[in-house]
Amino acid sequence: MKTALMISGLATAGLLAHAIPAHAQPEGFGELPRWSPGIAAIVGHQTPADIDGGGTVAVTRYAADVRLARIGRDFTTVSLGFSFGGADYAFGGGVPAVWEDIETRSVSLSLVTRIGDRATLIVAPSYRTSKERGADIGAADTYGGIAALFWRLSDSFTIGPGLGAFSKLDGDTQIFPFLAIDWDITEKLNLSTGQGIGATQGPGLSLSYALTDALRLGVAGRIESAEFRLDDDGLAPGGIGQHDSFPIVATLGWDPNPGTSVSAFAGMEYGGELTLLNAQGGLISRNDYDPAPVFGGQVSLRF
Repeated sequence: MKTALMISGLATAGLLAHAIPAHAQPEGFGELPRWSPGIAAIVGHQTPADIDGGGTVAVTRYAADVRLARIGRDFTTVSLGFSFGGADYAFGGGVPAVWEDIETRSVSLSLVTRIGDRATLIVAPSYRTSKERGADIGAADTYGGIAALFWRLSDSFTIGPGLGAFSKLDGDTQIFPFLAIDWDITEKLNLSTGQGIGATQGPGLSLSYALTDALRLGVAGRIESAEFRLDDDGLAPGGIGQHDSFPIVATLGWDPNPGTSVSAFAGMEYGGELTLLNAQGGLISRNDYDPAPVFGGQVSLRF
């Protein structure tokens, strides 16, 4: 059984980011009750990096999330989301490709509701498939969910613990506690978790400074982790691939209105590790790669 501080793919991150402002700033939701569709997309590129033992690896990650939410008069929100994404890998330097392009799909249901004047509860089960193109989709599915309780301790500080549990491709179960925070340290400086900078799963933390009412500059770090089922033709037929890394980036965000968010990021990715497992979850190889520049952008629209 593995543990982690927090986990948040694009859809889950959006839920956490959505839940905190819903409690503190209900005016952003317009006339209630109402339906609120939303879309989000992100793309990020890691430039070629030298792999220990020879060769290079580069990867372009991307994801899109479509969500339909029903917001009640008491701000209770029920939403259904679909996420589509992937990662295109490029191995060079004369080494064989450990794996090729990865495709990911997920569906999630969420409930966000107030408890009293200061607490917000979120429950979000989800189902996910992640696999190399051509792999058996029936062997690539995982499922689970998160539950969390947030408290608005003041107008500038919201915090809360949560617990998640998800199945893994090797048959194990991942159980992890996490902590979400939204803290206006000053009128312009904010520290928060929630929506991350990557298109994979992993905990993130960002510190941002408001240059204007709509423009913000910041720095963010995130532990990214992905696992996927491999096809039957590679180095580990029917096996499992894992990719872990830790990007630290500068961010520039533009929020012209409560329903629109556009951001760009650029920085360095550290701690890159590629792990190859056989179909039974046994280790075949694990290789680190050098730090590499990363950059990308993200857009989120809520109607």
